Amino acid sequence: MITKAKKIETVESISKKLNSYKTIVIANIEGLSSKQYNSIKKKLRKDAEIIFARKTLLKRALASKNVNLDQYMNGSVVLILTNLNAFKIYGLLKSNKSKTKAKPGMQAVSEVVIPAGETNLAPGPVLTELKQAKIDARIQGQKIMILKDCVFLKKGEVVSNEKSAILSKLGIEPFESRISVREVYDNGQFYSSDDLDVDEEQLKADLGLARLNALTLAVEIELFSPSTVGPIISKAFSRASALNSKIDSGEKTVESAPTPEPPAVEQ
Repeated sequence: MITKAKKIETVESISKKLNSYKTIVIANIEGLSSKQYNSIKKKLRKDAEIIFARKTLLKRALASKNVNLDQYMNGSVVLILTNLNAFKIYGLLKSNKSKTKAKPGMQAVSEVVIPAGETNLAPGPVLTELKQAKIDARIQGQKIMILKDCVFLKKGEVVSNEKSAILSKLGIEPFESRISVREVYDNGQFYSSDDLDVDEEQLKADLGLARLNALTLAVEIELFSPSTVGPIISKAFSRASALNSKIDSGEKTVESAPTPEPPAVEQ
């Protein structure tokens, strides 16, 4: 039981920390083991501080800063405080993940495929379990062989006890475990995880292509700027050189209209 004095002390401590950072993250840690949580916390300690406390105390501390994030405070949540901007802290949290087993009751966020090939399972009752789960398997030597890829869990499917046990026996950890961002408050702006989930490499490629297309168009219509003046002059020089070559070779450059004969004069 936490005393009233301890609650006040905790709220004051969190409030003081909130004033030391410019970015506040509400994150979900549900499903993380203590080992995974501590591992992620250790990796982030140079860039961010994770605060775990009762939700009522976290809400009071946030209220003191006039930041309303109550609607994102359901479930197992923590505050993450940092001076990184919203996109950088999101990317950092997204990259700090680890593989985890498929436990009964979990929901598959994507298809889970059991690949064809030799397993580490010795022949025995497990072969019957695999066949009952509609996995095409047989004994080959001292091991059980899976003959073809099998879509074992469909996207959105809830993991059953039987399927959890089979994946565990095969040593397959199909799910990822990480701190999941709910909402980020950065310098007065709110960002959801959808706002922040940007493929940086694809974004760089798209921006590079857009720049190239814009530069090509600007050169073509001869729109002068520091970026286009060089290519425009090069294009003009190339055309002038081509025209000069035609003149030197005696090639006609412009088709002349035939000169009309003078009208006849009546006598």
